[in-house]
Amino acid sequence: MPMQMYSYPAKRSSERSFRLSLLVLVVGFLISPTPVYAQDQQVLRIPYEADIGTFDPDNGFEIGGMSAIDNVYEGLVEYAPGSTRIVGLLAKTWEISPDGLTYTFHLVKGVKFQDGTPFNAAAVVTSFKRRRDHGLALSYSSAT
Repeated sequence: MPMQMYSYPAKRSSERSFRLSLLVLVVGFLISPTPVYAQDQQVLRIPYEADIGTFDPDNGFEIGGMSAIDNVYEGLVEYAPGSTRIVGLLAKTWEISPDGLTYTFHLVKGVKFQDGTPFNAAAVVTSFKRRRDHGLALSYSSAT
């Protein structure tokens, strides 16, 4: 008895490839970290892969945590994208003393914290003192 050969049309292969591609696309959308907006509130929810240990910019050291913190807190200065050039954020200008030990920042006016407290020189000094004196993960003082 002669052996019979079967061949499947190319349509099935391309159909299977299409279905696999569609599945990968759907799974990609489901696991991507996209913002989710609350409908009746002014809330932005961004899913992260793991819980964030702290939302304290002076005490956080997790990659996911730093990403979230960077989206909420703003510093006096930052690096210009793709360079080491420093540009102002909450400081519009600044001067450095000839000996390099004193920095004078001229702050942006009209800025408020989320609770309505004004952003001013006293707030900046309090922030620097907290980082200097409290032994936080990103403290300016050396570990004892």
